[in-house]
Amino acid sequence: MAAVLHLLELDFPLNPEEMDEDRRTTLRTQLEQVGKTTGKRDPRLDGPEIPPAGEHIWAWFWALDSARSSSGFGISPIGYGDIDAWARRTGVDPTPWEVSVLRDMDMAYCREMRKRSTPKVKVK
Repeated sequence: MAAVLHLLELDFPLNPEEMDEDRRTTLRTQLEQVGKTTGKRDPRLDGPEIPPAGEHIWAWFWALDSARSSSGFGISPIGYGDIDAWARRTGVDPTPWEVSVLRDMDMAYCREMRKRSTPKVKVK
């Protein structure tokens, strides 16, 4: 899960309201741009990698995320029904372990979304 959290941190929109993917700014894009300018790679770009045996689950997660619904108060978690419908429509047959990993990834993603979209309140 460390790899998932690291990649979410790098690829999560710095401004969640930026929904246009072509103009979305992420920590990764910022760090890579600084690297191009300075010629030095930021060590924050390096971190745990998704194990090769889990790369397909990472791809599945983003496919499910792209069809995610929202309640008007933020994103809705990916439920078992969503996973089941996606699996039937795509012909994928995830194992119970893979479904569990998808749900864990989604919980981490939803936590990150909540953290980043919660307004910062200044106390006087």
